[in-house]
Parts: sequence; structure tokens; C-alpha cells
Amino acid sequence: MVKSASGSKHFGKYVIESKIGIGGMAEVYRARLANNEGSVFAIKKILSHYSRDENLISMLVNEAKVSVSLRHPNIVPIYDFGRVGDSYYIAMEFVRGKNLKDIVQECRRRGMWISPKLALFIMMEVLEALAYAHNRRDNFNQPLEIVHRDVSPQNIMISESGSVKILDFGIAKVRGKAAETQTGILKGKFGYMSPEQAKGKRVDARTDIFSAGILLYEMLTLENPFLADTELETLRNVKRAKYVNPRLLNKTIPKSIEKIISKALKKNRLGRYRTTEAFQRHIYKVQSNEVGFGGATELCNFIMALFQTETTPPKKFTLEERIPEVSDVKLIEKGGVKRAVVVVSLLIVIVICWSYRSHLSVMTRNVLLTARNWFRGFTASPRPLDSLGGQPERVQRRTSTRPFLQENPRVIFEGEAQAQLGRLPFEQFETLRNDVADKLIAYLKDRLDTKPYPYGRTQQAEIPGYHLTYRVFHQGEVIAVSAIHEK
Repeated sequence: MVKSASGSKHFGKYVIESKIGIGGMAEVYRARLANNEGSVFAIKKILSHYSRDENLISMLVNEAKVSVSLRHPNIVPIYDFGRVGDSYYIAMEFVRGKNLKDIVQECRRRGMWISPKLALFIMMEVLEALAYAHNRRDNFNQPLEIVHRDVSPQNIMISESGSVKILDFGIAKVRGKAAETQTGILKGKFGYMSPEQAKGKRVDARTDIFSAGILLYEMLTLENPFLADTELETLRNVKRAKYVNPRLLNKTIPKSIEKIISKALKKNRLGRYRTTEAFQRHIYKVQSNEVGFGGATELCNFIMALFQTETTPPKKFTLEERIPEVSDVKLIEKGGVKRAVVVVSLLIVIVICWSYRSHLSVMTRNVLLTARNWFRGFTASPRPLDSLGGQPERVQRRTSTRPFLQENPRVIFEGEAQAQLGRLPFEQFETLRNDVADKLIAYLKDRLDTKPYPYGRTQQAEIPGYHLTYRVFHQGEVIAVSAIHEK
């Protein structure tokens, strides 16, 4: 990192604002683009001693390519992957909120339970993300067989609005590989492995289902079912898949939820839910018949109350403060509330009229023309005039003066273009991606100064060295390239 004169640290095209934390493989920073102060990202910088492991970096590159393609409301999106000097990094969405580990720890400290309704809501959101990843296919309609392998409370984020998102898709696979050659990297995560993962066997979607069952157990009991004093004992407990009945730790847990946990935590994967969809159907049945449905608003209120450091005491009013002034009573009697409603209504009408002023002007002229013709004794069809008695006006289509592209649009690759880039080595992949993005943005900015066109429409572009198929959407913030042909 390079420190500027203002004290901020520059990391490539990003400016580091603060350090969020450090894990077994990477440091996480809050950052923004150097030329755009409004965009905030979470930068995961791979630790330097892992950057020298070629096998690890090769796996990291392949997994990053897959992770970039994951777009789901319950998955934290990855926006960028690259290298600055000898340091590899991943740029992802910065989620303002708390992770599930902090929430469970705060509940334990305060002696509060997470209600079954909220726990099942969080579980359903997590399973939505896992189902999307497990069923993901490539451009040739072949299953990608994505397995998270690190479904743990640290990787479950809950935003300030109550939305649930999963972190680190793909990175967990690299962690599993790294554990074969270096001990300690998975410290603290053994308690969320499946028995087959702990034994080093092949894993599939049912591994994530087992880990999700551990999450549900921990949310309802505030205890990890397999965690012990040492990592070796924790690993042994996971392999045996033996745990304390959750209803012995929390008597408010219904038997129906106990059955869900029991099925998800079967030692033999053949006894678990076959898919995340089957897991969801069982939860939905319990929600419908017994527990009820939680929601983002209820979850947001719970977290706000949980992390509220101070409670403001209710204000004590004196007798004089409780009795309104005579002038206030008269104001209410005279209809002050009615006047406020009228004023707000007038403002709304003015805003609507201003928004449709061009249409209203044509309508007004047509009405005046109809009235004039009526007085003259004939009923000719009205036509818009540039002025009363003048020639018919040619109504031109109004074009917005808003710029078509944002100042720093993001270029993504999909379909055929994504498959083409995915077959390249990392160095060529990074070079081609940046070259195409820079030339396409320059081409669009020159072209759109004179020829605007609507968002979302597939277009062709001839740029130096390439023929591209692309489209622009999200109000000019994103350019999606679907095909690249070299000239």
C-alpha cells in the first residue's frame, strides 16, 4: 500500500479507509474507488505468505471467476479480482450490518434467545443462496457443482435493513485445500464442517446442508453442537456427529424444529435432506402450521434492540406541559390539520403537473382549439398548433439531457464472453478484460455525445482490435459484454 500526503492509503485503484478485520487467509479493509467517493467496497487482501503459493493462487483465480458470476440477493457480490504488486485481492460489496457470530455472542451476553420465527427466517434466506449456487450451470448447461464448504456464522451478514447475505463463495474451497499443507488456517471453523469434510472425503451440496443445520442449532441454543476445548476434540465430535438435544438447552424449541435439526445433522449424508429445496420445504411446513413467518423488518428491529447500548428514559411531563395552550386548542378547532392536508395535496398536484408539463401544454392547446371551432360553428378535429391560428406543430420526441453513462461505469462479461475469458491464463485474462473495458468505455462516451439510445438494448461495437456485442443497463452504471470477436 502507498500512503498519500493526506494520510490515506492507496491500494491500486482503491483508497483504504479502515481495517475491518483479519482471518486465516486474508485481511479485510473498507475502501472506495480513488476517483469515486460514493462507492464503498470491502477489499479482501490475501496475506503475503499465501501469495507465493502458486497452486493456491491458481485455485483462487479459478474460484474468483466462478464467484463473479454469482448474482443473487442473498449473496454478497464480487465486483473485482486482481493483483497489486505481489498482493492478490477481491473487491466485494460492503454490507453495513452485523454478522451472525456477533449476534449470537451478544444474545449470549445479554441472556436473550433468538426466536424460532426469526431463526427459521434467517435459515430460509441462507438456503435460498445455497440453492442458487448448488443449481448453477455454466454456458454449456453443465452443473458447476459449487459447494460453499464454509457456511459459518462469520460468513452470514445481516444488513441494517434486515436482509441476509452469504460471504466468501469459492474462497472456502481454497481454504479446504490450504489446510492439507498448512495447519491452523481453518482454526475456529472445524466446528462447522461435515463428517465427510472432516475426514477428507469428497463433498457435495449435502455438506452445506449439514453446516446449515449447525447454524440453525446455534441460533436457537446459542451453542455450537460440536465445539470443544481443543480443535482435535472438535474434529472428533464432528466425525461422530453426536450432540446434545437442542430442547435440553432451550425448552422453547418446538419438537418440529428439533426434527429438522436432527435430519440436517445426520452423520451419513444419505440420511440428510438430498437438496436445499427439500430442506426449505420442511421449514416452510413448520412455519405455516406452527411457528409463523418472520420478516426483514422484524429481524431489523430485533438487532437494533439487541445492540442498543443505551436506553433513553421516558420523558416526565409536568402538569403544565400536559395541558395544551389555549392558542393550540384554537388552532386545532379551526382546522389546522385540514389546512396542512390541503397544502400537501396542492404540492403533489404541482409536482405531477410539472412532470407532465409537455403533455399538458398540448392538451391545453387542443382544448382551446376545440372551443374556438365550436364558436365558429364547425367541429373539425383539433390539431396541436404552435400558436392559435398558426400552422400545425411537428411534435418532436423529447430526449433526456441526463448523461447516458455514469462517470465510472462497471464492465462485466457474460455468456460467450465470460466463457472465452475463463479459458485464458490469469495474466491474459486480466489484460484482455482491462483492454476491452477501457476501449469500450471510451467508444461509448465518444459515440453517446451525438447519438443516444435506450438502456437494455443489445448493440454492436467496433473498437480497435475487437468486435463486441454489449448492452447498457442500471441507468448507465453497468455495461455487460456478451461476445468478443478479435478482428
